[in-house]
Amino acid sequence: MPRPLCGVLSALACACLAWWAGPIAAAPQGPPAQAAPVLAADWPAEKLRGVLLAPDAWHPVPAIDDRAGWARLSPGLRTRVVARADRALTDPIPPLPATLFLDYTRTGNRGRFETAMFARRDRLHALVMG
Repeated sequence: MPRPLCGVLSALACACLAWWAGPIAAAPQGPPAQAAPVLAADWPAEKLRGVLLAPDAWHPVPAIDDRAGWARLSPGLRTRVVARADRALTDPIPPLPATLFLDYTRTGNRGRFETAMFARRDRLHALVMG
């Protein structure tokens, strides 16, 4: 390639690169500016104290001996929970061989171990709740 043509192509390539990279270089660097949190502005501490229960008064589920609390459970949910427990009674216990944990320690892949472990945990959860 003749020398003058190389210079023209180099200049053209530089101009294209500058045009393409210009918006990227001009973009602000670093994290975006944080606006005031909307939720915090709408719910100051005083307002929260007026609507939230005290930590010792809040219970996500009734206590085990609170039969009236458990009786208020919706019939549809109760039916699903009991049906799930009935299935857990008849289904075989999923195996959890030590080789799955060994595989996790060797490869770092938690998926195979967790699939088996979560199946057992879910079965126990169904039996306890049903």
